[in-house]
Amino acid sequence: MLMLIKSIKKLKINNFLEFKNIYYLLPLIIITSSFKFLGYGSSFILFIPFVINKRKEIIYMISTSSYLNKVVLFYFLFLILEVFIGSFYIKDLRILIYWIPFFTVCISIYFYNLYSLSYFKLYRNKYKEILYISSIYYFILYGFMVLLSILIYKNPYDIQNQFWMGSTTSFSLGSIFFITKYYLWEKINFRLNSKFTYALLYYIVLAFVSQSRVGFLYLILFFIFFLIKALTKKYYSKILVIFFSSFFVYLLTFNNFSRYYPSPNNVFQDILGNTIRFVELDDRFFEFEVGLNKFKEMPKLNKIIGTGWYSSRITLATKRNKMINDRRAHIPKSIKSSAKITPQGIVALLIDTGIFGLAFGFIILKLNFLLLVQIKEDIFFKVFLLCVLSISLLSLLSGYPLVNIFYILFLLPQGILNFTSIKS
Repeated sequence: MLMLIKSIKKLKINNFLEFKNIYYLLPLIIITSSFKFLGYGSSFILFIPFVINKRKEIIYMISTSSYLNKVVLFYFLFLILEVFIGSFYIKDLRILIYWIPFFTVCISIYFYNLYSLSYFKLYRNKYKEILYISSIYYFILYGFMVLLSILIYKNPYDIQNQFWMGSTTSFSLGSIFFITKYYLWEKINFRLNSKFTYALLYYIVLAFVSQSRVGFLYLILFFIFFLIKALTKKYYSKILVIFFSSFFVYLLTFNNFSRYYPSPNNVFQDILGNTIRFVELDDRFFEFEVGLNKFKEMPKLNKIIGTGWYSSRITLATKRNKMINDRRAHIPKSIKSSAKITPQGIVALLIDTGIFGLAFGFIILKLNFLLLVQIKEDIFFKVFLLCVLSISLLSLLSGYPLVNIFYILFLLPQGILNFTSIKS
């Protein structure tokens, strides 16, 4: 009898310790996801020891997982194959050294999260809260990095050159921030005196100071769904307080930080479509055109399977430099020739992995959409979730978010958005 009691106590202690271990893993992945070292996203290195330590659980989950998870596994194996092709194609072993561990950590974290949600009830029940708190700490850290940039570089954005990812990729965390905020805040009837209100006001400050179009897109989408939901519940006073508070915070931020930007209201003009400055957007259209022109010149085999992962930063350069020289009088001065480039995510996927890889990626995304359509949640929350997922795709048109572990896990079916495993 005494041995049985000791065994039960030991089991409870082990479960608690295991939960604590899991509890800190996901927040650490999210909080560190936008760190860079010498220009490269490197936070995944921190999780290699954890992946090695949990290899048995990960292998077990892979062997017992569903067909859907097997498809995700096959997608990552395809990407690793493309890493070998890319390294051979441009004769650069650094591609192997960086990207194979990166993708290995990604898929390992994916399956370990599945394992944790399946076998640890406490983790499963606290999942949305864990995600929300993680996103809060992430944006607090982001705010610190912006402040550090202002103190050192005299502007909010130069720190992105070496130590932090650009605002488009960084604000991809706005997806999980607003998804979990909407869900949890609605559960307490959008109470005004709550952490959700203060976090929202802080986000507005950070999004404006960073001048992130993606960040403001998430914000506008949230306000639209909040307004619709609040009106259905007749929260008229709450609507007024939240909107006036948000506008007041925006004005304060505008007055204090507008000096860092020559025309700080352009972010709203671009998003709302009232006045689009073509010259500012033309650089992205130009880069997209470079990618399409390069794709047309590629041999048929490379059009199908690409030239290999991360090869486009080299293979696109020659074509891009020629187009710059041919159009020098008609393109912005900000577009300059270079021996190496960082292409838009969508362009990189097309050139590096070809039609097959691009189609495979969108199949994975489609599976995520179909899975989320089936979750048993309020229709407003479900539509909001799908809209946020759609906005996340815009990051591929304006930046290269593929070095961000969180971003990849967010797009995968049963990845970060594994709400089908949560018993609310």
